[in-house]
Amino acid sequence: MKKFIAFTLAETLIVMGVIGIVSALTLPNLNSSTGDKERVAKVKKIYQNLNDALGRAEAVYGPYEEWLLMMVMMQQLRLNVQENV
Repeated sequence: MKKFIAFTLAETLIVMGVIGIVSALTLPNLNSSTGDKERVAKVKKIYQNLNDALGRAEAVYGPYEEWLLMMVMMQQLRLNVQENV
């Protein structure tokens, strides 16, 4: 008579239980890291959009560093016009 080497039902159920417990502990971590990656991707996209908008504004209105100077000059010009009227 030949003896078969196999796992018993109890051994198989124990292994499946251990796998279930380990997966239950690791899946929430995987989901949160995926959420973090999504947030990082969204922030990068927003940064790209803002950078693009700044580039377009600089193309129309000149360098960003000069905007405040131009605003001050425009305000002084308005005050001078109002004084002369």
